[in-house]
Amino acid sequence: MVKRKRIALSTLQLSYHPITQSLISADQFECAQLPDLSTLSTAALEVLLAQIVLPVCATEITNHYALLAPNPLFFLLQRHPNALQCKVQLNLYEDPDEIINTLLFTLPSLQYRYQSGTPEQLSRRLAQAKLVQHPHPSKRELAQLASISPSALRHKK
Repeated sequence: MVKRKRIALSTLQLSYHPITQSLISADQFECAQLPDLSTLSTAALEVLLAQIVLPVCATEITNHYALLAPNPLFFLLQRHPNALQCKVQLNLYEDPDEIINTLLFTLPSLQYRYQSGTPEQLSRRLAQAKLVQHPHPSKRELAQLASISPSALRHKK
């Protein structure tokens, strides 16, 4: 059973669960230049953080939680100058073993086919926003956040 809790980032303390830490110790990520998050408004930051739910289990220390799966987007957004004013949602689990397996193995397996086409998807969404005359960020802004060239945001017609 899961319990939900919202907590201010200014009081949240996180560390990886020992099992998670050992399972992700060999993970490799391509280091890219971190985007300039100061271009994000506080309102946009709050919306983005509201979409993140951190899977955790409680520890013996108040407001300290053991993170059951990595969330690179959360750690990136946490660097925003106004992040400490925001809250994040936690899913509190009592028995982490099955949760860790599901989040570290099953979820990435299911998401794989949907993650690789992000630049093309953004290009299609930008084109659609122009078509329906919906206000949208510029291609340059999106490319800057993604640490890619604006020319990478293109799709086949």
